[in-house]
Amino acid sequence: MSRIVWMGLTIAVMMGSAQGQMILLEGVDTETLTTGNLLDGVDHTGISTQVVEIPGLEISARSGAPDQDINVTVSSLGITIFNSGDDTDAFDSGEKIIISFDKDIRINRLDFNQFTTGESITISVGAETLEIHDLALSNRGSDYLDTNWVVSAHTEIEFYTTGTSTVGLDGMDVTVLEPIHELTLSLASSNGTASVLAAFNMAASTNYVLQYKGGLMDSNGWSTVSAPFSSNTIWSVETTNHSGFYRVIAE
Repeated sequence: MSRIVWMGLTIAVMMGSAQGQMILLEGVDTETLTTGNLLDGVDHTGISTQVVEIPGLEISARSGAPDQDINVTVSSLGITIFNSGDDTDAFDSGEKIIISFDKDIRINRLDFNQFTTGESITISVGAETLEIHDLALSNRGSDYLDTNWVVSAHTEIEFYTTGTSTVGLDGMDVTVLEPIHELTLSLASSNGTASVLAAFNMAASTNYVLQYKGGLMDSNGWSTVSAPFSSNTIWSVETTNHSGFYRVIAE
């Protein structure tokens, strides 16, 4: 029986700017517009708006309950519970903000405010939850935490405190991660001939080669069977009685 076995795959290349940009969630002054200013007063119904500090990035935000508003001052961002008399520029117990972005990002730094000894703030990203105590801060004097968290587009990020902790949020330093190109390898066969297709979703930034191997346990390794390519390419392969595997790798 003539047959050919192939390795179908998708290669996604991600790229970010060399350094991040601080998204200001606090106010600065009456003349400077920040992302925080755009979120001020938003309730649980939410808002989606452009990030002032990073053109092309959109943020969505809402408070955690119907009786809560996002409140932004020149000190920090916090949550206000209606008619409660709580700390308006910080998160008190039971108060929450939920945000997300329309692109994949890496969070490089979280800049807090009013983080005192023994306090903590909880951050949930998707299904993962982390409680950050003051001793875990990268710099306790400046209230910031350096991180390397990659967050997928539209994944919700929640900030809230428990107990007696009262912590504000000044900003987030993020790097936008954008896919440059994606390569998919596929195969179709008919009348003893197989067609191996490499297809790109956009212009590639590197060259690839097609490789063949008779068996995954073959000690001879992979053989390169194509010239370098960086655009949609198709190869016709005569099928035989032997199994075979194909893959593409960056040159």
